[in-house]
Amino acid sequence: MDTGVAGIATARDLKPDVIVVDFQLRDVSGAEFLKWLLSNPALRRVPIIAIGAGTGEQHSPEEGQVVAWLRTPLSQISLRRAIRKITAPELSRD
Repeated sequence: MDTGVAGIATARDLKPDVIVVDFQLRDVSGAEFLKWLLSNPALRRVPIIAIGAGTGEQHSPEEGQVVAWLRTPLSQISLRRAIRKITAPELSRD
């Protein structure tokens, strides 16, 4: 998906275990996308991995479901570590 609207629709349909979102969406800001997720009862507890140029420090506390902020350019290793934190925290070395 390359838009926040498409991402929300897909998340509602698929009910994912984790959402990975690039904050450089074409139609909405990453913060707005997170507000949409948090306002949806079926999605508000889904852990989120956010990807962007920043570190996440500039974002608000209500974005509590963001379990990892990954900087671009993204490496496979950092994404795998973030997913492991969610799916198998006992195996995480972070």
